Amino acid sequence: EKLTTLKEARATQEAMIQKVDPLEFVTRATLRSFKLSGDEPTDSSNIPPLLFLEQSIEGVILPNRAYRVAFTLGTTSVEKTMAGYSFGGHIAKLVNRPAPSLANPDLYFFGGFQYFRIRGPGALLFGSKELDVAKILGDRKEPRASFVGYRLGFELHLKHRFGMLVFLEKIPSFDGSEIIGTFDVLGVEFHNYGIGMLVKW
Repeated sequence: EKLTTLKEARATQEAMIQKVDPLEFVTRATLRSFKLSGDEPTDSSNIPPLLFLEQSIEGVILPNRAYRVAFTLGTTSVEKTMAGYSFGGHIAKLVNRPAPSLANPDLYFFGGFQYFRIRGPGALLFGSKELDVAKILGDRKEPRASFVGYRLGFELHLKHRFGMLVFLEKIPSFDGSEIIGTFDVLGVEFHNYGIGMLVKW
């Protein structure tokens, strides 16, 4: 029986990857954590995390597929707390090898943006820079908030099907907020950190 050499195995893997459609559908579940302004990084936050289910259409740049470009739509719904949607996009660069692998994990560095529109009691803290209790109690309208986040992070793809991600996000409209705090990372202030899981279809 003929043994397959390492070179032959790599050639077979590359041929299989090239047969994969360069347009993919990727579903992500992401969780963003915030902290109150003035809290120490180790303190627990009273701000509820934002959980979004995001659906992306992603294209890989041929021939070696080291870059991915994505357009994303997201939604959230927590009963009696919050509902909303998001849209945005990102670009990702494979950093641990020249081309994706079917056998070994692929690590991507990515950057992008996301627009969020949320409503409900859970949106209250995201809709104002000042914690004006009198105004909050006197306003009978449903709380709403809109903001844009710019994020940087890493995404690990496993077996060209599943994956996980971690990221930091900066939201310029929250700068100077008396409510939303920041995390200092290498001298840069971010407003939340996030984690997530993904699956490719």
